[in-house]
Amino acid sequence: MNFRVITQMFIEVQMFIEVPSDGLELYRISKEFIEYYNNKRPHESLDYISPTNYYKIAA
Repeated sequence: MNFRVITQMFIEVQMFIEVPSDGLELYRISKEFIEYYNNKRPHESLDYISPTNYYKIAA
């Protein structure tokens, strides 16, 4: 399974299937996804490096 499929599955589960009960829950889900997207998910356009690691290498 490639990273795009995993990412899409995560988005669907966290943002659409898991309906937040309130604004705080929506914030938690969004923050968790942004953390994953920026710090853990390898990006194809960045040679399969996370944006955070790519920035550290470039800086």
